[in-house]
Amino acid sequence: MLGIWWYASEILEGQPQAELMQRLLGHGPVGECAFLVGGRCVVYPLRPFVCRQYYVVSQPCGPGENVYDTRPRDVFRAALDSGRDLAWQLIPLYGVAEENIDWLFESGYVSRKGKHLHTLPLDNIVMHMKTTAHRKKARHA
Repeated sequence: MLGIWWYASEILEGQPQAELMQRLLGHGPVGECAFLVGGRCVVYPLRPFVCRQYYVVSQPCGPGENVYDTRPRDVFRAALDSGRDLAWQLIPLYGVAEENIDWLFESGYVSRKGKHLHTLPLDNIVMHMKTTAHRKKARHA
């Protein structure tokens, strides 16, 4: 989440940032992803691991839906492969032996350890965005 905080505050600008702030302030515990602005992910370069694994090719995911369980045919397989590649980069950082990485990924361990964005206090990102904007404005004054 820290990467998303940074990206939303330091990289996003103008209308996309303003629209994201509005979505984050009005975002409740369920609903579509708060980072979808105009149907596009505004934090795509820093999207969470779970988003990298599930590239859905039909209707958007429902609130709390794990599309791999409910509609596996709608998941583009190459996205799962890129998720596995990312797992191979990240899991060893936690001291896991290489021979266990594929098993952890296939068993769903990696996905279960992640948190759904819907459960996080996303309004904190808005506070960070406002603080950063104030700091930038003061620096250029």
